[in-house]
Amino acid sequence: MDSNNHVAYSKEHIRFAVLSFFLAQGLCFSSWASRIPDIKEIFTVNDALYWGIVLFMIPVGKFVAIPLAGYLVSKLGSRIMVQISIMGYALSLFAIGTALNIYMLGVFLFCFGVFWNLCDISLNTQGIGIERLYGRTIMASFHGGWSLAACLGALIGFIMIVSDVTPFWHFTLIAALILLLTMVSRRYLQDDVSTAEVKEEAVEDKSEKWQYIKRPEMLLIKLGLVGLFALVVESAMFDWSGVYFESVLQVPKSLQIGFLVFMVMMTVGRFLANYAYRIWGKQRVLQLSGAFIFIGFFTSALLGSTVDSMALKVI
Repeated sequence: MDSNNHVAYSKEHIRFAVLSFFLAQGLCFSSWASRIPDIKEIFTVNDALYWGIVLFMIPVGKFVAIPLAGYLVSKLGSRIMVQISIMGYALSLFAIGTALNIYMLGVFLFCFGVFWNLCDISLNTQGIGIERLYGRTIMASFHGGWSLAACLGALIGFIMIVSDVTPFWHFTLIAALILLLTMVSRRYLQDDVSTAEVKEEAVEDKSEKWQYIKRPEMLLIKLGLVGLFALVVESAMFDWSGVYFESVLQVPKSLQIGFLVFMVMMTVGRFLANYAYRIWGKQRVLQLSGAFIFIGFFTSALLGSTVDSMALKVI
């Protein structure tokens, strides 16, 4: 589709609308993650392996959505897909709160993962379009907004926990808020750049594309492994930190702020990253980050106290 609706609205309105969808996505994600221990308790799952298999339905859904997202975004456009995916994401969150058994929960988590990735890809496509509109890089502000919303979602989750609000009502409130936000902001979303424009901007000739397909260099493989283990660590913190505080440390709900602390410090790290890059360089920052992660995990596992676990979240 041609980009023809940017004339009706200012760049600021368009940018804020896209940012609002990033905020909605961060809020939706952290709302789920903050209530994982409660969902686990509702279904009385005591086997960590069994619970891990249930949670694994989310990455399965995300994996399935990878080829699907590319096709749908190219077919329908990111403007339509952002609306579909964010509403599906919110409704999946609501459905998780209504699950009557572990099998229904697994299906809803799978859908949650599918819409999560659809939302990721379509939203970032919209972000690229806004960068074209501005003529400069502004994607970091969208991702920073996601982090701030995730912090807010973690805080709301903590308040819901200490107030004994069930996941059903918590998720219903968040889903309704996201759907309302979608209705308000949807009109400001932009059509994608037309296929003709994309072809004009392409540097490589289509006939030469095969010459660039070759075995990846060792450096790329190493960076891929670093990224893989970073995602493993991140997933462990998202999915298991709340369970660790409840099941292992056995602290009262009023002290189960591990996920909130982690989200706040991750947001701080994102906003400080560019400053750290300028001082130490990306390679040194990557090395220091890995070292701090190891120290935090090792110390928490070795000593196993609430204070040490809080320190892990900060690191």
